[in-house]
Amino acid sequence: DPPVNAVAVVSSAYEVEEDRLTVPHIAEIYEDLDMEVPGRSLSREAAMRMAQFIKGIPKTTQTVLCACNAGQCRSTAVAAAIHLYFGMDDMHIWENPAYQPNPWVFTLLCEALDIPMTDNMLDFRTETNHYAFRKAIGKQ
Repeated sequence: DPPVNAVAVVSSAYEVEEDRLTVPHIAEIYEDLDMEVPGRSLSREAAMRMAQFIKGIPKTTQTVLCACNAGQCRSTAVAAAIHLYFGMDDMHIWENPAYQPNPWVFTLLCEALDIPMTDNMLDFRTETNHYAFRKAIGKQ
């Protein structure tokens, strides 16, 4: 079989037209909330489904597309967890002031992917992100 060139992990607050996605994918519907709100935020069950999909991504995959409604919070949290899962550095995501990775989504995915993530490690990432944003708007 030829290598898979792209897969997609889609996080949305709205129904996704999955028949329009032409690459292997998973789509989970949840709101961009940074805490557990049953029936609205990312659930542990949905995070486990996403983790199962991520764990099944072939090593030959060249592109993993992470998408959400605005491309700033949920998808960047998913991308950061995917980076760590595949042994890459995720800090460039947290250092980018255009992104605000959702800490709840990131934490649940790290848990589901068996990535150690202490409160201190998460705090460092979120503070790095807040600093980058403040610096970008000139309010250090």
